Amino acid sequence: MREIRLGEVPFAAVCFRVLGRNYDAAVVSAGFIGFSLGATPTAMSNMNTVTQRYGRSHVAFLIVPLVGRFSSML
Repeated sequence: MREIRLGEVPFAAVCFRVLGRNYDAAVVSAGFIGFSLGATPTAMSNMNTVTQRYGRSHVAFLIVPLVGRFSSML
């Protein structure tokens, strides 16, 4: 479990900064951490948890499932 956390934190920080350092970027980063933990349903669950607490993010719920779908085709 420690190895997973050490690998995810730098990736989430880079993802957050590249995507613009706003709320949508934070929710997308949570989704990408979900991808690294397993699959698209895990990403959706992570994003759902964040949005239940802090509010909706329509952009994140559009981008993350599409990226998950196309990345699974590779």
